[in-house]
Amino acid sequence: MIAMEKEAVEGFKEAGEISRKAKALIRKLVKPGALVLDLVNKVEDLIEKEGAKPGFPLNFSINSIAAHYTPPSGAELEVGEDDIIKIDTGVHVDGYPADTAITISTSESETHLNLIAAAEAALEKATEIVSPGILVGELGAVIQKEIESYGLKPIENLCGHSVERYNLHAGMTIPNVAGKGPELKEGMAIAIEPFSTDGVGRVSDAPDVYIYEYMRDVPTRNRDARKILAMARDDFSKLPFATRWLGIPELKSRIALKELVNSKAIYSYPVLKEAGGGLVAQAEHTMIVTADGAKVTT
Repeated sequence: MIAMEKEAVEGFKEAGEISRKAKALIRKLVKPGALVLDLVNKVEDLIEKEGAKPGFPLNFSINSIAAHYTPPSGAELEVGEDDIIKIDTGVHVDGYPADTAITISTSESETHLNLIAAAEAALEKATEIVSPGILVGELGAVIQKEIESYGLKPIENLCGHSVERYNLHAGMTIPNVAGKGPELKEGMAIAIEPFSTDGVGRVSDAPDVYIYEYMRDVPTRNRDARKILAMARDDFSKLPFATRWLGIPELKSRIALKELVNSKAIYSYPVLKEAGGGLVAQAEHTMIVTADGAKVTT
């Protein structure tokens, strides 16, 4: 693969700059008593005011929830006094994505701070060795070693990934544990996202689903299902979307979404919880692989 084209580089950079503004706002807004739905709406509004679109619904995953929680319409969940919160932010500019995550603790808990330090250190160490020819399993080995040095475990069934225009998971996975796998090539864009936990090191699906993604068109007689499918394809650019974006009463949207998932027109993203009930921290950056190493865009 040759070096990335200038238009793509500029798109990734612009999305990354907006994602940094979103993260700065998040750090100001996250405090005990804050209504999660209000916070998420404010951050997504900022992204749009900056001339971009959310690359996926803002994930706001608390304590043992590792990923894929975003509040539904009417949610009354508030930030707690002793929460460890993963905020995963997606931005896209004309399809070029930024995927980035931070973890915030609302207390001075040593357990929380250790989890956060482990995830952030693992991301930094892995980023340092990014270069053409490196196997993704080598990145996983660095992540695993760093997190384990804090007395914690990496989450082995959550991974980073390659990214492309209008494609947040473009085929390559970047593990958080040692392995082999393909090698990085110049011009690739990737997201590295270590997760640290004091649990068993795996996640499992929770019953709740608030995020979906377009897969294919299918015929349906359900008017709401037709509307959702059209929005998923056209309004949301086939990228992940939140149920609260649909503007359809919850009961009707659930019936329509169930039909679309069963027909494989829409893909569902269940909330992911640490399988042993452990606390979880996450850190993530998007970057471009260059001849000189990693060019971090977020």
